[in-house]
Amino acid sequence: MQLATRYQLNAAERELWRRAAGRAILYLRRRRRMEQTELAHMLGILQSQLAKYELGMNRPDDVLVLQIAAVCGISPPRLYVLTWRLYRVMACRAGLRSPVSITKHSFKQPRRRRIRTTEERELKRGAG
Repeated sequence: MQLATRYQLNAAERELWRRAAGRAILYLRRRRRMEQTELAHMLGILQSQLAKYELGMNRPDDVLVLQIAAVCGISPPRLYVLTWRLYRVMACRAGLRSPVSITKHSFKQPRRRRIRTTEERELKRGAG
């Protein structure tokens, strides 16, 4: 999750990005009902190192991010989107701006409209 190196973020924004990445890892670990020691063992790192990632003290490298996503059963882009959403919420609370170059891109899939059958349309017309 190398957003801070691809975009020009100031020190406060980089710190916030590291904390958001840590929260994303923490969220995924808790969702899988895993202890820090279990996840650290699966990733081949020390438990103290994983704790530093979760607290936002250190930033995991790209290879470790891929491993975390694989162990937690999600795709790496999904992990990035989760981190980005957490970052936006945390930036809003901290009174920081969201980088304009990133907010242009939407990571959400377009919503599909449900196609109704003829019977459902007639029921809706009759009820309304």
